[in-house]
Amino acid sequence: MKQLDMGWYEKANCKGMDTKIFFPDIPVGCNHKNVFDEALKVCGLCPVRKPCLALAMEAETNDIRRYGVFGGKTPRQRDVIGGKKK
Repeated sequence: MKQLDMGWYEKANCKGMDTKIFFPDIPVGCNHKNVFDEALKVCGLCPVRKPCLALAMEAETNDIRRYGVFGGKTPRQRDVIGGKKK
């Protein structure tokens, strides 16, 4: 398996924050509206959004359910970027 470069994480706005903001425990089928708002605010001005998103897109495949916020993108937004059908 390829070793992922995580050096960029040292500059991430989310470093040291509670991960529940980015990975909330939401039952499947529940309304997700506004659930990622706080995470998206943290990501909004983060200097390492691009490598963060690249990490998620490399690690996630169409065989798994996308989860959490990476690089300022929600799971649904990453589905679109990755070409996964909704």
